[in-house]
Amino acid sequence: MRFLGPSCQAAPSSLPTGAVLAKQPARPAMVLQTTFGTPTTWQTSIFCVNVSTAALLDSEFAEFAARQVTQRKFNAPALCLEIAEPDIIERHRAVHDFMSRLKPLGCRFTADAFGSVKASFVPLAGLPFDFLKIDGIITQNLLRDPSERLKVQAIGKVCRKLGIHSIAE
Repeated sequence: MRFLGPSCQAAPSSLPTGAVLAKQPARPAMVLQTTFGTPTTWQTSIFCVNVSTAALLDSEFAEFAARQVTQRKFNAPALCLEIAEPDIIERHRAVHDFMSRLKPLGCRFTADAFGSVKASFVPLAGLPFDFLKIDGIITQNLLRDPSERLKVQAIGKVCRKLGIHSIAE
């Protein structure tokens, strides 16, 4: 789990890493319960939680998350659920259904690891992503490889046109 402050900079965290927990099939609910139990006095704007393939395909998880947001009166825009590019491509309908259940409540979404499979915006069509996280495989050579730099610039330009915030991993 990552916490982002008001300027979208990573804030220090003492909670377990959501990225690790959320990849274990039985753990996404625990990650969300930890998130919703976080003290409201923290100076945190966004809680980012990776959604595993298993959680994405489990319709009960979407309902659980929706209940947590509404029953605990959690500030839904402070919850950003990250969905990996391979899931967006291979499980487009499940991603759509998952987002359709939580987006109306105010939850936000990130297309995670963008470019890890292919840097195409086609799979994002019709999905209301707020953020797009460019995969580290592209950004790690940004300063040394002009083609990677051009790729990141192009992704950033398309994101701006679509109203999606881009993040370099």
